[in-house]
Amino acid sequence: MREKAFIEATEAPGRRIYERPWDGIFGLSGLSKSTITGARPIWRTMMDEGVVTKKVFSIWLRRYSDSGENGGEIIFGGIDQEHFTGAHTYVDAEGPHNTFKINSFFVGKIDTKVCSKGCKVLVDSGSTYIRGPPNLIVKINKQIRIAADCSNYDKLSEVISFTIAAKTFTLTPRDYIERKNGKCKSVFADAKSDLWQLGTPFIRAFHTVWDYQTPGIVKVGFAKSK
Repeated sequence: MREKAFIEATEAPGRRIYERPWDGIFGLSGLSKSTITGARPIWRTMMDEGVVTKKVFSIWLRRYSDSGENGGEIIFGGIDQEHFTGAHTYVDAEGPHNTFKINSFFVGKIDTKVCSKGCKVLVDSGSTYIRGPPNLIVKINKQIRIAADCSNYDKLSEVISFTIAAKTFTLTPRDYIERKNGKCKSVFADAKSDLWQLGTPFIRAFHTVWDYQTPGIVKVGFAKSK
């Protein structure tokens, strides 16, 4: 890419950014220029300059494991067939953040009545949680009932499921419970708005593709990760 601008941040609000080492923030949301700097998003630049032959990018994240292995892969211009099984389910996305709708949260066979009429959602690779409105998240976590000391983790058998484009997506306890240093907690957390966010716990479970090949239309696709 030619003459791509990067910004150095010397200060940031809040404490979180100072609590861990960061290499940087690689923004992928939207195609519009920044209202502050006028810079084009890097994915738009790749497409405009013909850096990629196929206007698709995909993200695969390794699932958490007891061995501590982590990592993943983002591919600009294609999809690695080794990272998923089956076919992707695609949904048309809208707006600058590529939002779409999810429906009907179930914990096991229990209908939580969450998103029964549809909820607007985006995929956020920068979030370590699945976030939603507090009044709805509390309903899900009440059904999960994970003990903070992980004492009931091995007894958890309920899956959490919801639908995207009429396809059911299922998360197991391995996906929706974070285990760290002998502590357990649900990855379902409060959002600051009514917009749901499917963060890295969802991306670890489902290989995710953003498809810009049709002019004026963005499709987001999901397939079960390997």
